[in-house]
This record gives sequence, structure tokens and C-alpha cells, in this order.
Amino acid sequence: MEKNAGLKVLAGAGAALLLLFVLYLTSRAEPGQPRGREIVRATFAQRDTGAAETPPVRRREGVYTFLLAGQDNGNGNTDTIMVIRLDTQNRAINAVSIPRDTMINTPWKIRKINAAYSMGPYSGQSGAECLAAHVAELTGFPVDGYAVVDLNAFVDIVDAMGGVWFEVPMAMDYEDPSQELAIHLKAGYQLLNGRQALGLCRFRSGYASADLGRIDMQHRFLKACAAQFIEKGSIPNAVRVVEIMADSVETDMSAGKIAWFLAQALRCPAENIRFHTAPNRLDTVGGFSYTILELEPWLELINRCLDPYAAPLTAEDLNVVFVEDGALGFTAEPCFAA
Repeated sequence: MEKNAGLKVLAGAGAALLLLFVLYLTSRAEPGQPRGREIVRATFAQRDTGAAETPPVRRREGVYTFLLAGQDNGNGNTDTIMVIRLDTQNRAINAVSIPRDTMINTPWKIRKINAAYSMGPYSGQSGAECLAAHVAELTGFPVDGYAVVDLNAFVDIVDAMGGVWFEVPMAMDYEDPSQELAIHLKAGYQLLNGRQALGLCRFRSGYASADLGRIDMQHRFLKACAAQFIEKGSIPNAVRVVEIMADSVETDMSAGKIAWFLAQALRCPAENIRFHTAPNRLDTVGGFSYTILELEPWLELINRCLDPYAAPLTAEDLNVVFVEDGALGFTAEPCFAA
């Protein structure tokens, strides 16, 4: 395929940042990967050795999953958490955002999913491994690969692409010196450079729903990227963008099998790239604000958009905290007193 034609296919796939993540994240998963919370942690340890302590569960042909997280600049947590499914048979990508304040079943004092990355070293894992393990308990399956992206890389990528045109819906003004965060955007259609785009995607103080409003804005930004590059028919400075990603992504995947996955991802048309947010409710528990997953809608979304298995997942496969009759409920043995 000629160079210009290849870039055109990439643009047609849309969501350039998402697809570049696929480029550096994925390698082909071994078939017959186990499922369910009772073996999800063991699966991470078994993945490289091929050992299996439980009967394999049949995977859907051509379906692969991975985790994308973006670090914050403060206390080592993750601001953005996305589980992504690539369906090569139907040429579709589904990305589901998990709110950073989602409550998880853990004995930690503050039981938020975004703390898993910083808690990794205390549990004998890397931050990315710990985050992936806790996300797997929420979804009922271990992802085929993970990547944690440094926010400075996000800035450099947007700048390398020449910026992104975007309709900023309102004036955004917020500063937090502790996170080196200064957001000052005017409302209106404008070309955002990397620092401005980062501010747009991190801003949340102006939304009544805080983090949920930010997630919606991140989805809108990715869609704007798709529209812009489809119109151009190419991605400016694509080689430089690839170099930035190579130097800035923490991943458990080798580069050896990337080419096959990239070729499959690039076959997905823009209309088949969809974004979702885990269904949830806001609550205060023990003096801390949390996002609590709504069990049945969450399970429905998992099976519709994320499940890599031939059979649907059930609540018994998950380790989720939810609200039932005004009290906290658990799909697994509680790790703390409700």
C-alpha cells in the first residue's frame, strides 16, 4: 500500500489518538483465555507461561480487548481510564470510560479505581498491572494488553499534528499549581494546541457532574479528531506522532505482533468507532464522594460492547460494588464493611 493511501485509511478509521494507542498497545492474544473474577489475577501471571489452572473459555473470533489510562500530574493516580474492544470481524471499536472515582471492592481507605495505579508497588505489582487487575474485576475479564500514557505525550502529539479544531462549549478557567495545571479557554470554535487540548480534556470544575462531564468532553474531543483527519485525508507529521508514542507509553505488549492488529484496526470506519461511559450514580460513602456502578446496566454494556467471550458474562463473573435498596451491595466477598 502506498504511503498516502495508508494515511488515508488511518484517517478513515477516525479517532487518531485512539488508533495510535492501538498501534503501541496490542499484541495478539492467546486463544482460550480464562474468565471470571476467581481467576482474573492468576491469568496475568499465567499469560506469559501458558499455564492454566481452569478450563479455557471460548473467545469470540477476532475480538481483542485492552486498557488505556492517562496519568495525572499530581499524586500518581490515573485521570482517564478506558476499556477498548477491537472487533476485527465486524470492523468495530468500542471504548468504554470508567469514571475515575468509581468505587472498587478493596480494603484501601479511599476505594477509588483511579488510586489503583499508585497502589501497585504496595501490592507487589507495577502501577499498570494493579490498575489492569482491578479493571478486570469490574469487567469480568482480563484485557489482552494495557497502556498508560503520560500527559506530556498527549500535549506533544496534538502539537505534532498541528493542533485540533474544536468547538469549546463554554469559557474554561481553572488553575492548580500542584498539578502544573492552568486552563484558560474562551468559548467558540478554535484551533487548540497541545496544552490547550490537555486543559480541555482535564477540565471538570465547570460541570455539575464533575468527572462525568469531563468524560463526555473527552469523547467529543476524540470525535472531533476523527472528523478533522477524515476531512484532511491524512495525519500531519504521522512519523513524529508515532515516535512520541513509542517513547511515552508504558505497556506490557511487545512490538512483534503489532502490525497485524494495526492493519485490522485501520479497517474500522469512523461510524464504527463508538464511545460509552459506564452507567453509574454519584454517592458519598464514609465522607468521600464516589461513583457507584449500576450493576444491571453495567453488565448489559459489558456484554454488548466489551465481552470478548462467546458466552455472556454474569454478575457472578464480576467484583463490583453497587447500591441495592439504599445500601451497598457486592457481587463478591466484601473487602470492607459497608
